[in-house]
Amino acid sequence: MSQKGAQLDLDSISCSICLDVMKDPVTIPCGHSYCMGCIKNYWDGEKQNEKESCPQCRKAFTPRPDLVKNTMLAFLVEQLKKTGLLDVERTETQKELGVSRQNIQKRIQDRDKYVKLLEEEEEAINCSANKAVEHSEEKYTELLTAMVNMRSMMKERIRVQQESQGNQVRDVHKKLEKEISELKSRDAELKKLSQEEDLNQLQQIYDSLPPLSGSTDTSSIKPRPLGYFNEVTASVTKDLNKLLDIVTEDWCGIALALSKVDMLLPKPEPRSRAEFIQLSRVITLDPNTANRRLLLSEGNRKATATERQQVYFCHPDRFDVHTQALSGEALNGRCYLEMEWKGLQVCFSLAYLLFCKLTQTEVI
Repeated sequence: MSQKGAQLDLDSISCSICLDVMKDPVTIPCGHSYCMGCIKNYWDGEKQNEKESCPQCRKAFTPRPDLVKNTMLAFLVEQLKKTGLLDVERTETQKELGVSRQNIQKRIQDRDKYVKLLEEEEEAINCSANKAVEHSEEKYTELLTAMVNMRSMMKERIRVQQESQGNQVRDVHKKLEKEISELKSRDAELKKLSQEEDLNQLQQIYDSLPPLSGSTDTSSIKPRPLGYFNEVTASVTKDLNKLLDIVTEDWCGIALALSKVDMLLPKPEPRSRAEFIQLSRVITLDPNTANRRLLLSEGNRKATATERQQVYFCHPDRFDVHTQALSGEALNGRCYLEMEWKGLQVCFSLAYLLFCKLTQTEVI
């Protein structure tokens, strides 16, 4: 008997309720066969129905049919158990189960590999992020410490200069006050002496007067603006603004570096502006390509159309006809750009390379 025949025989002697080889097979009036115990239990469980029915075709019987052993099926089951076909089928089934288990175990091993890879990736991300945070903390602490020291040093030097200049002013002020007091005293003496009628007495007293102290040099005392430290304030403001611009530009570079961190898992598509900002790029305009009616400012990030031609060096890449300029940076990968303009219209284009030679331009 072939394996296909064994499969058909096994299907024909299997109970559709327990899905196993029938024990004490019985055939009900509709022609379907079941284990005697299985069909009894099935009918006993149908308490909600007044009629017993077939589990397969749902045909109802009234009253409950008498269950008589199907000797033909019983004989067939016994014969299959003797020729060993059930064992063959069981062996084949076990082989299939073994193959299925091998496939499942292979998938488990494969998934375990990716789980370990993800765990290693997460550990690497955490370790790298912690190192980056520690390094950033260290560098920013150094910067803050340097700024605090510079602030203290600037404050101290201003105070020292203040004290030095103040002392000089106070010294001259005291000398002038003393000289004024002495002059007022001499003036009072001379006034009193001028009232003396005796000429000899007058001459004698005048000749005995002590000489006046030396006159204080007032040539350096001139009216001047009172903003003595305005230049210091302007210099500090200028330098700190430069530093602020550097920090701001560096932060744009840091943000770009953060956006390029290559993670194992694919990143979701950005949807909000905050997510698009992660792909932002700072674009500057190339002064070698700017039309002479474009005034570049703010670190070549701003272009203003003017009637007056700007003084630019001659360059073969400069636009002579159209009032436009190219960017100084190349765009690689996915980028996010924002643009602000004033006026009626603006033309902005992005170009990318196609097939190494052809270019396509999109105008926004």
